[in-house]
Amino acid sequence: MTIYRLLSILMALLCLASAAVATLLCPKSAKYPGKISRHRLGGLGLGLVVLCWSAKEGASMLPERFTTPVWLLVPVVAVAAWFLLDFLFARAFGGFLVLLANHLIQHAFAYYCGLRGVYCILALVWGVAGMALIAWPWLLRDFLETLNKHPRWRPGVWAFAVICALAFAILPFCGYC
Repeated sequence: MTIYRLLSILMALLCLASAAVATLLCPKSAKYPGKISRHRLGGLGLGLVVLCWSAKEGASMLPERFTTPVWLLVPVVAVAAWFLLDFLFARAFGGFLVLLANHLIQHAFAYYCGLRGVYCILALVWGVAGMALIAWPWLLRDFLETLNKHPRWRPGVWAFAVICALAFAILPFCGYC
């Protein structure tokens, strides 16, 4: 339960950080949207976290004889992603959102979470956004560029991020064990 609550707080911080980057950092330079979504070192670092998390989850579902090959594929896939994929950070960020949303939704039902329907819908929205970033990683760049062109959308982004952050930070502590 402690890990669930910590990951929920991490998701709340991630919501606020995403809004801060989208509305405060990107408007300073027109080059930031493209640089952020294609950042290779950040994408590799976050991608390694995502690959290790995925290997842990995948190996637990497979027979024990496949555990070693699954873990041996992590560095192979990381090297292949470095050389073969574009928009590495956007894809890694999307994968992280999917894994985090999946974990939060599972544990919202395992440990009673206050207003878990609202909590799970918000987690699902972020998870679907993550899947969209994996499939169409240039959407992150396009979204950030759109926010640069339409500054009146920024308060809406902040409102959504704050609502999500409050839900992720408070609701797991409102239920009972």
